[in-house]
Amino acid sequence: GMAWEALNNLGGARQRPVIVVLNDNERSYAPTVGGLATHLGKLRSARGPGNVFEEFGFGYLGPVDGHDIAAVEEALGRARALGGPVVVHVVTEKGRGWETAETNELDRCHVVRATPSSSAAPASSPSWTAVFSDEMVRIGAERPDVVAITAAMAEPVGLLDFQREFPARTIDVGIAEQH
Repeated sequence: GMAWEALNNLGGARQRPVIVVLNDNERSYAPTVGGLATHLGKLRSARGPGNVFEEFGFGYLGPVDGHDIAAVEEALGRARALGGPVVVHVVTEKGRGWETAETNELDRCHVVRATPSSSAAPASSPSWTAVFSDEMVRIGAERPDVVAITAAMAEPVGLLDFQREFPARTIDVGIAEQH
């Protein structure tokens, strides 16, 4: 929504020296889904025709290794020299450099939880999320018409077990904050 409006307006004003850094880590919370994710995948693998950013009127530089500071600085310098609206497509890996995140494929530590103390008393009752999760799976088993919709956050909102049990009845719309 808002991002597309901004791209549309900036791309139509070629005299504006705006640099958009697109941090492409293939995920927001979970792996990204949809048409833009597919398009970025094509741009990552080989520079092909039909670059959506160029179609909007932007210059395009990339993909650039976002973990290579010198390469990023060089790309930003080239973008600045172009003088108009430019997208610098930077490819990164979410959680890189933090072993806990690198080994957590589910959410790459998007949601950081407190580490329980060995001396802490265990929780006296299940969390609201755990109760919701169990109920969704129970209801889903009884009613084949129940569908779960999540915005890329199946685990923290308690829909991961439902998604695993009923993958065809779970719709992940990706991060969808504008609609």
